[in-house]
Amino acid sequence: MSQNPTDAMLEVRAAALNAAKRSSGGWQGYGLQE
Repeated sequence: MSQNPTDAMLEVRAAALNAAKRSSGGWQGYGLQE
């Protein structure tokens, strides 16, 4: 994990978004509407 708190948060968000795409195929519920 990165030592930078912002980078760490982005890594966590990216992992959550990847899981969401695999499970539901959508971005809803993660604060992104892309």
